[in-house]
Amino acid sequence: RGRNETIAGLDIGKHRHPSHLAVFERWKNAEGDYVYKQLLSAWLDGMNYNNQWDYLLNVAALYNLDVLRYDNTRGEFEAFMENATPEQKRIFKPVVFNLKSKNAMAAGIDALVTSSRITLLNDRRQTEQILAVTSDLNAFESDEGHGDSFWSVGLAVKPEKEKVFRVRTV
Repeated sequence: RGRNETIAGLDIGKHRHPSHLAVFERWKNAEGDYVYKQLLSAWLDGMNYNNQWDYLLNVAALYNLDVLRYDNTRGEFEAFMENATPEQKRIFKPVVFNLKSKNAMAAGIDALVTSSRITLLNDRRQTEQILAVTSDLNAFESDEGHGDSFWSVGLAVKPEKEKVFRVRTV
C-alpha cells in the first residue's frame, strides 16, 4: 500500500453463487475525480462464512483497507459484526441491495468505464461475470457465478453519498 486509499467490495455467496472480493487503490486525478486501479480479484468458491471472515480480516490487514463494503441483504455477517473490534467496524460497511443501491453501483461503474478512470485486473472469470449483468441489472447464471464480480466491483466503487438534486419552487 502506498499513499493512496485502498477500498474493497464483497459480494457474499456460499454454495451456488460464490463470493467475490475486489480490492482497489484509489486516488484523485488532476480534475479532482477518483481513479481506481484493481489490486485483487479473489473468488471464494465453496468457502464457509467463518473462513470468508478470516480471509477478509487478513486482506484488510495486508492491504491496510480504508473501507470494505459488503452485501448485507441477507445478513450473513451480522454475527461477525456484533463481535467485531471497533477498527473492524470502521472498515466493514454493510450495504443492503435494493433498487436504489443497485442503480447507484451500476451508474458508478458506468461512469468510471466511460471516462477510463478504472483499471481492472485481467481476470477472465471476473470479466465474464461483469458482462453477464444485463441493462436491467439481472445476470445470466453460469457454473462460474451469477454476476458476482459486477456487484463486488460496484460495492467497492459505490459513491459514499449519492447526489441529491433539489427542486426549487418560486
